[in-house]
Amino acid sequence: MSQRYVRFNVNELARLAAEAVGAKICVSVEKYPDGMYNKAMLLTMDNGTQVVAKFHIHMLAGLILLLQAKLQQWISVFAWSSTAQENSVGAEYIIMEKVPGIELERVWPRMKIAERFTLVKAIAGFQKAWTSVAFKKFGSLYYAKDLEERTGNEPLYIDANGVDITDAKFAIGPSTGRELK
Repeated sequence: MSQRYVRFNVNELARLAAEAVGAKICVSVEKYPDGMYNKAMLLTMDNGTQVVAKFHIHMLAGLILLLQAKLQQWISVFAWSSTAQENSVGAEYIIMEKVPGIELERVWPRMKIAERFTLVKAIAGFQKAWTSVAFKKFGSLYYAKDLEERTGNEPLYIDANGVDITDAKFAIGPSTGRELK
């Protein structure tokens, strides 16, 4: 349990989130469902904008930003930092768009078989796009500038057509997967 504990400055997180979305102040901070590799908070601004802040995000932030850059079909990232020692929040964080809608588990039992099939096909389409990228190394995805040590300008991944892709903005770094700790 102690591995999942994150100490951070909630007031500074709220201030940065409000600034990132052009709001005056954050009026509410609530616990949000955690992911497998991160803690999450829901922040509501004075203008009604809601954002999600996540912690323990090395792998998550890099993947979202790479997919956002390559696929153009992803959520907006408003702010993030992968260096807890160098930010005022005191933790690694990502502040991103709250995707509108309701949880699938609430509507799934009432959906018709044809609706379920259409949904599963759409999800499979997203997964196909995400898995069409084969990385050249094992590890977590980072902004290259956030890594102290990095190799030269070698290919980062292989695209769906088998072409080596070099992207100096991103790099593979130490794995943050729980299974290796």
